[in-house]
Amino acid sequence: MDVVVRCERVAVLLPDEESFDAAYRTLPDWRRRRCDVFRFPEDRRRSVAAWLLLKRMLAERGVKADALSVSETPFGKPVFDRTENLHFSLSHAGGLVMAAVSAAPVGCDVEQVKPVDDAVCRRVLSAVEFSRLETTPVGTERDREFCRLWTRKESYLKAIGRGLEIDPQTVPALEASVFGWSLADLDVGEGFCGCVCASAGAVIRR
Repeated sequence: MDVVVRCERVAVLLPDEESFDAAYRTLPDWRRRRCDVFRFPEDRRRSVAAWLLLKRMLAERGVKADALSVSETPFGKPVFDRTENLHFSLSHAGGLVMAAVSAAPVGCDVEQVKPVDDAVCRRVLSAVEFSRLETTPVGTERDREFCRLWTRKESYLKAIGRGLEIDPQTVPALEASVFGWSLADLDVGEGFCGCVCASAGAVIRR
C-alpha cells in the first residue's frame, strides 16, 4: 500500500491576499469552519493552503475534492464519507503545510523547531525518551530532537484519530514503529521536522 506525502510552502500555494480570498471562497463548509476557528490571519492562511495541497493530491488520483463530503469521528478527526479506501491527514506549521493521502488510515505532522524547556519535555515524553533527550547537546540540536520525537507521537495520534485524548507519554517514539504502525521521518527542510504514520509495510512516496 502506498502513502503519498507532500510538503509545500504556504507562499507558493497562496502568493498574495487575492489568491487567499479566492481560495477561501471555494472552501467546503467543513474546512471553512476549521479555518474560522483560528484567531490569527497567518493560521487561517496555513489552513487554506493545506486544503489546496490536498485538493491537488486528490486530483492526481482523479478525485474531485469538492465532490466529497466529510464528517468527523467522535474524537474530531475529519474523514471522507462513503470512501473506505481514501484517507487523508493535514498538518501545518510556520510557512509549511503537509498532506498525506492513503487507501488506509494515515497521520502526518510537521512542526517548526523551537526552543523547548524541560517542563514541556517531561510532560509529553516518557522517562526513557527524556533520558535519551538529555544526552543530546543543549540548544538547537536538542530542540530538533524533541521536535522529531513529538512529530512521531503526533502523527501516530492523528493516524488512529484519537488526538490528545491519549497521553502522549504512552506513545513510544524512539523506534520506527509503534503499536503495529510504521513511522517515517521526513526531510522537510531546515528548521522543521516531519513524520508520517501509516500501516505497517506501507510504502511512503513523496
